[in-house]
Amino acid sequence: MEETQYTRVVSTRDFLDKFLPFDSATRDQVYNAVVQRKDPLYTCNRWAGFPPAQGKYKELALYPAFIEVANDIAKAARAEVGEREDQVREAVWVDYHSQVPQTLEEGATLIRPDCALAMAFADPLKAPPDGIEKLRWLQFVAAVEAKRNFDQNDKELISQLLTYLRLIMVEQKDRRFAFGLFLSNMQVSVWLQDRSGVLGMDVPINIHENPKDFIQVVAAFATLPAHRLGFDPTMKLAREPLPPIHTYRLTSQGPDRFNIEQFKETNYQTQWVITTDKDVFITVRALSLLRADVASGSGCIVWAAIRYDDRAVDPDRRKSDGRVDEGDIYEYLQRVGVETGDPDAKYIGKLESHETVKIEGAVDNTEHLIRRGLKPVQMQMEEEQQPRKRTRTTNLETDEWLHVECVDADEMELISRFVAGGNRR
Repeated sequence: MEETQYTRVVSTRDFLDKFLPFDSATRDQVYNAVVQRKDPLYTCNRWAGFPPAQGKYKELALYPAFIEVANDIAKAARAEVGEREDQVREAVWVDYHSQVPQTLEEGATLIRPDCALAMAFADPLKAPPDGIEKLRWLQFVAAVEAKRNFDQNDKELISQLLTYLRLIMVEQKDRRFAFGLFLSNMQVSVWLQDRSGVLGMDVPINIHENPKDFIQVVAAFATLPAHRLGFDPTMKLAREPLPPIHTYRLTSQGPDRFNIEQFKETNYQTQWVITTDKDVFITVRALSLLRADVASGSGCIVWAAIRYDDRAVDPDRRKSDGRVDEGDIYEYLQRVGVETGDPDAKYIGKLESHETVKIEGAVDNTEHLIRRGLKPVQMQMEEEQQPRKRTRTTNLETDEWLHVECVDADEMELISRFVAGGNRR
């Protein structure tokens, strides 16, 4: 898989503190809560239910043990921290290997992780046949690959986990990055996939010898703001006549219950409400999903959007350091056209609005906001060493310097139907 070329590691302590922070005093309280209860979750220096350190065991025995322990830790952590509007509203660790939902389409092959942290979406059995797979990946917060004894330097194993993370990012257009976990009866290792590649822990956590580190991992997933788990807080799912909602605030029942029909038939048709500091846009449809199906890369999406009684084209707005904003390029070209009187200037699109996304006051980029300024080191794969430094190609299909997407007459007619009054254009 291409993404393994960009796999790096950082120290486990840095990974925990930067990506999955959890107050140490609160962590101690959670530890006391799970140890001192009537049926201790952690006793005799081991987590309850996990297969023994020595001897053979079936991999299937891992799943229910992890699910029970993780959900109980998460419950204790939320009790200590409380609930906030910026958190994932309903999420539970689910065994997707042992309890495979039936398919409505006979013979369908479903790719799924062993376990997952899943948002409380609708019963997959109630989804339309062509929505079964999409429903699953729309509900994942994090994915788990379990092995009796994993070697996290194994390229094949890393590729397997990245397959899950890639599908999460491809299906969920409001995801900026995704987490995945390797799990055994003794260890856990956490990995992060973003548009720049993959970061992992350099050394797995021994969950029995370091129970508080394990608590920190699970508690962070249960209590961190959703944007720290990879969601884009500027995007909400449009679901008229109901008000738009962040996907991570959907529930399993009630007025905010997840409804697969709200995601339409394709990613092109799903509508989003995108909020900037200056305005609010509602997408009509995606004009281009160029490289949106690639986990590492720009992942650029171009939407046809309307702003109340006007229309605009709003590119996916994540910014890469060292690159000029697309809006600045348009402003420069328009300025040159005015100053020079060049007749070709009429072919330059009119810029309606542009903005670099910020989250909690910081520019949304991988180096600083997502990766917290950590300097990873290159890891060596078990099967083969990492390839040499990537060189830029000139293949326009895979590595474009400039992508042009035209809006034809049919697209303009479609957009105009969403625009009220006499401001159509």
